[in-house]
Amino acid sequence: MRRALLTAFLFLAPMAASASASAAPDDAFGVWRTASGEAAVEVVPCDGRACGRLIWYVEKRSGTDAGRDSKNPDEALRTRRLCGLPMIGGFKRTAEGWEDGWIYDPESGNTYSATMTPDGRDRLRLRGYVGIPLLGRTEVWHRAPAGQERCR
Repeated sequence: MRRALLTAFLFLAPMAASASASAAPDDAFGVWRTASGEAAVEVVPCDGRACGRLIWYVEKRSGTDAGRDSKNPDEALRTRRLCGLPMIGGFKRTAEGWEDGWIYDPESGNTYSATMTPDGRDRLRLRGYVGIPLLGRTEVWHRAPAGQERCR
């Protein structure tokens, strides 16, 4: 029985690896829910690169900060609306995905260097980092449902 399971694993493991590896860079385009599920970002082509805007989010701020980019380190940008806010950009296409991009975190006001790799049609791996990718964190975003709500 163990031998049969081992044989099945050895046979199916390469197929599973090739299934996720078969994702094309263009699979990154579309609407994605962030790992927390509290925001949605639309990723689109931008002059040969990839970029994305915040199209929906769960409001966590109150008062004059509600709906605004109040954590931005640039004081002049703190009143801009979160809805439509550029969240990712500058990504250059590679054979497996996208690199040399950036990702903005409106919760902290920080911008990080980033890579983006489709993992099949419904998962997107984003790695934000400071300096080198080794010094970072990966989040997995999931493709949003077809009727994804949008902010106004």
